[in-house]
Amino acid sequence: MSKALFQVNNKGLATSFQDTGRYGYQRFGVVASGAMDMEAMTWANQLVGNPASWACMEICLVGPSLTFLADVTFSICGANLSPSLNDQPIQGWRTYKATTGDKLTFGKQVNGNYAYLAVSGGYESESVMGSQSTYSKAGLGTDIISGDTIYGNPKQLPMNRGLTTELVPFYHEQIHVRYIPGPHLDNIHEDSLKGFENQVFTFWKGDRMGYRLKGVTPIQTKDDATLSSNPIPLGGIQIPPDGHPIVLLADRQTTGGYPRIGTVISTDLSKLVQLPMRKGSVQFKSITIEEAQELYMARYKQHKIYSYI
Repeated sequence: MSKALFQVNNKGLATSFQDTGRYGYQRFGVVASGAMDMEAMTWANQLVGNPASWACMEICLVGPSLTFLADVTFSICGANLSPSLNDQPIQGWRTYKATTGDKLTFGKQVNGNYAYLAVSGGYESESVMGSQSTYSKAGLGTDIISGDTIYGNPKQLPMNRGLTTELVPFYHEQIHVRYIPGPHLDNIHEDSLKGFENQVFTFWKGDRMGYRLKGVTPIQTKDDATLSSNPIPLGGIQIPPDGHPIVLLADRQTTGGYPRIGTVISTDLSKLVQLPMRKGSVQFKSITIEEAQELYMARYKQHKIYSYI
């Protein structure tokens, strides 16, 4: 039986429920959604004993203010948004026990953009097409509103735990991101293809749909090339007419007509989505599908044998 977990005093800037996404429905025009940083969401769940795919509360830049209405074990992973429990600073990437009446708040953005609040036992929110992920534009999932009461199935872990230091990521402002080239390389000028990996792009602006990057030299597409709308993968790197790449993310459209120069590998998406706007920069490096699969399996095994402090 579900219980009231906490009262939302203030929802913050953009707080929503997100899990691994709504997959299998893009062919019907349904946006996949899901967590922007799957890596951080997965760790947050694992720390509190939940299945890795369960929904967390995704918190963007400005966090919410919450009052606990039950005894709850929770963890926060991802961006450092200066969380505090009863006005005392707490750390990310570990668990805490809150009791009824305790208050969780967030402050200054120190590092990263997206943080994930997981509670042991999980949240109770609307599941649509097999996912609790919220996509407000289509009315999918449960919106979090100031004044709401959030419900779940709270459980208490026997002890507090956290990730060892070597497993905790640090979100750098200058990063290298690996990608798999294609599928529309014939639609891009040869000089632009050669120079793509030599450029440093600035994260100019973005949201859950995608990040627009800005380089010194725009990527040139061929004027006489035609391209029909085609399915958009997570991490797809589109080249619009202005030549400044767009990396498509969790709330990406299902199809698009701009040529794609490549797709960011899944294991590098986390550090990309945590880049600071206008300050963060990225340089791309191409790898093969086989190399990307090896990196993915290494990450998978890491989650299977993770250690605690």
